[in-house]
Amino acid sequence: MKLFSKIILTIGILTLLSSFSYVFANNYYTNKNNNILYTSSIKTAPPLSGKITSFFGYRIHPITYNLDFHPAIDISSNINSNIHSILPGTVKEIGQSDIYGKYIKISHQNNIESMYCHCNKILKKINQHVCKGQLIGKVGHTGLATGDHLHLEVKINNINIDPLLLINLDSYK
Repeated sequence: MKLFSKIILTIGILTLLSSFSYVFANNYYTNKNNNILYTSSIKTAPPLSGKITSFFGYRIHPITYNLDFHPAIDISSNINSNIHSILPGTVKEIGQSDIYGKYIKISHQNNIESMYCHCNKILKKINQHVCKGQLIGKVGHTGLATGDHLHLEVKINNINIDPLLLINLDSYK
């Protein structure tokens, strides 16, 4: 029975991965007005300096050791390193959870949303406007975390996408 469950899980994962690859293979999406927007044309600021320690996609979770989908990138950095908004926008939510620790969500144009998690400090307030590259928080390890890092999630049309579709990987070499 366990082998059958693992086979079904694997087929489900491969199906899900193929749908994500299809949707974002050409680096474009449509906004609420069905205008085609290319992610490569969106110019972002790097959220912080550091090393990417976990990429977007399936992985073995470093704490639970279970296979899970990681809807973000993790960027390691020193405690209290500056976190910057990747795009201009408005602070939509500030909170704290057992998993994400202290976090801040920012709404941007074209139905893009970014979320910055495991923060030690949040430096903005709800409904406050932020500029691209503006300081919004400090790196920490709050919530379910193995060390000091930023967990960065990006959603377009409420669907998680790989943040590296928007952020230049050269910033993290």
